[in-house]
Amino acid sequence: MIFNKSKFNEHWNTQVLSDLGTFQRGKSRHRPRNDKALFENGNHPLVQTGEVKAANLHIRNHTDTYNDFGLAQSKKWPKGTLAITIAANIAETALLGYPMCFPDSVVGFQAHKECSSEIYMHYVFTYIRAAIQNSVSGSIQDNINIDYLTSLEFKVPKKPEQDKIAKVLSTLDAKIELNNRINGELEAMAKLLYDYWFVQFDFPMTAAQATALGHPELEGQPYKTSGGKMVFNPTLKRDIPAGWEVDNILRMSDLGGGGTPSKEEPSYWDGHIPFFTPTDAEPVSFLLDTEDHITDGNRQGSCPLN
Repeated sequence: MIFNKSKFNEHWNTQVLSDLGTFQRGKSRHRPRNDKALFENGNHPLVQTGEVKAANLHIRNHTDTYNDFGLAQSKKWPKGTLAITIAANIAETALLGYPMCFPDSVVGFQAHKECSSEIYMHYVFTYIRAAIQNSVSGSIQDNINIDYLTSLEFKVPKKPEQDKIAKVLSTLDAKIELNNRINGELEAMAKLLYDYWFVQFDFPMTAAQATALGHPELEGQPYKTSGGKMVFNPTLKRDIPAGWEVDNILRMSDLGGGGTPSKEEPSYWDGHIPFFTPTDAEPVSFLLDTEDHITDGNRQGSCPLN
């Protein structure tokens, strides 16, 4: 079966993966695989199938690191290698952003430069992933192996055309990666700001607070670190800045529950008012207009946000 065959590429050559490059399973010979002796004081990145799946184009994050003992029973692959998962998350692919090790549930592919490229084959696998997953779904353990990979046939254009295709797609992915990194940095900044204000209590001291301390020159300096007055709060059982209060969120805001109209009542549906469900809240939160409606997942009826 040629997974990427279509009427648009019938004139392309049909080739198997072994024609296009070399590949080998990752290594993790030591048992148990989670032996602490493999990881203590490690500095050799180890990527798992979940991290391959989570990557957009390049794998730039890892959780575990082998030490020299761990590396000796594994193998480190060079930057740019195409990682292909063959167990757990099947047929997920991404390029190594830096040299990494990986277990035998991942295959490393390195293209013959005159025939193809790792990035082009990444996009081929992205296109055929669902078909591969469906072809092995329902087996005792959904997985694929080296023999399966070597038997895969692809419709492949000449190398210059591959490079043009990969350039267009990788340019888009590069923009996505950049946006994801920006979002990650902004989230980290928000968490840090929250920590300074509500955990460390080192928000910028106001002029009134600095004057109350007898040191007006401390305006703008970190409150607690600069000697801002703290008082014990019995509810939180900890010191909080003087003048702060502990209160219930319902005393500071309105909280309304949603409702789900009955599917059996057609007059509720096919209208113009947006209907916000729990699925819409994943993986981020949204600000809603007062004309929007929400569901509580249980109750019947609707609740406008006003």
